[in-house]
Amino acid sequence: MSDATHPSLTRAAPTSAPSLPTPHAAATQPGASLEDGVRKELRLDVERLIDAYQIEVTCHSCRTVHPRSIGWLRVQASMECPNCQASIVLRTSVMNEEMRRVGRQLRKLEQQLAQMIERAVGILGQ
Repeated sequence: MSDATHPSLTRAAPTSAPSLPTPHAAATQPGASLEDGVRKELRLDVERLIDAYQIEVTCHSCRTVHPRSIGWLRVQASMECPNCQASIVLRTSVMNEEMRRVGRQLRKLEQQLAQMIERAVGILGQ
């Protein structure tokens, strides 16, 4: 039997949230509407949020919790527990599903924000 352990997952807060898009930055591109620019910036910010979001990886050997960002977890197959040096397998189906779930939730939030912006632009334009 191998000494590799499978992580337990709990949710952690994002490390640092990117700043919200600024409407004047979105409007600086020629031919782009304010709405299109804001939507594009929201999409980029959501991807950064997903990468920054931290998932707590728990070592099954010593129960130490190690917060790691999704961006970091995407490129790592395993890690060594700094506390007990056990090998922790990261790319499990549970870990992959947790990363997909967070991505889906944040992309859904992006869509809701884009719809709210569209409505606000429509109301202000009347």
